[in-house]
Amino acid sequence: MRSSKAVYLKKAISGLLFIILLILGWTLPYTLPVFQLPIPTGTFSVGSQYLHLKSNQDELITKEINDKRELMIKV
Repeated sequence: MRSSKAVYLKKAISGLLFIILLILGWTLPYTLPVFQLPIPTGTFSVGSQYLHLKSNQDELITKEINDKRELMIKV
C-alpha cells in the first residue's frame, strides 16, 4: 500500500514536469529562429498529386466477378 506522501510526491513531480514542458513549448518558438523556405524557381512545379491506378488483374477479395485491382496513391 502506498503512503499518501509518495502519492503526493509523484503528483507534484509530474505536475512540475508538465509545467516545465508547457513553458518550453511556449517559449522555444519565440526564442529560436524560424526559417522561411525560399520561393521555388525553375521549370518544374512543386506539389503533390493523387493518382488512381487500375490494373487488369482480377481482385480476389471482393465478391463481384468482374472487379479489377485499384490503387490510390499520392505522388
